[in-house]
Amino acid sequence: MFGIATWLMAPVLDRTPVERAASRLMIANGVMSLVGGFVTTIRLDWVATTAGMVSYGLWNVLMLALAALLVATFSARKASLSHDRTPTVSAHTSPIDHARHEIRANG
Repeated sequence: MFGIATWLMAPVLDRTPVERAASRLMIANGVMSLVGGFVTTIRLDWVATTAGMVSYGLWNVLMLALAALLVATFSARKASLSHDRTPTVSAHTSPIDHARHEIRANG
């Protein structure tokens, strides 16, 4: 299920080269997960073969790379969001006015 979920989420990441690389790895994870699951259903002992072990090792490397790219992607998106915000509430604003401003800003 996780492989299908990452495959379906891949198109969301298309803004930067790092996001596009993460998107490609998400698609690869989907393909590897589906193929691995299909082969395992047909032949359970495949997991313990050399091909199964190599596949498992490659999937782990893929997931580590994907995790690193997703951390970089979401960190960059968070930085761009905080950079785009301009504070319009001063330090002397009442807590109620501050809360109203936050509600309007975050919708």
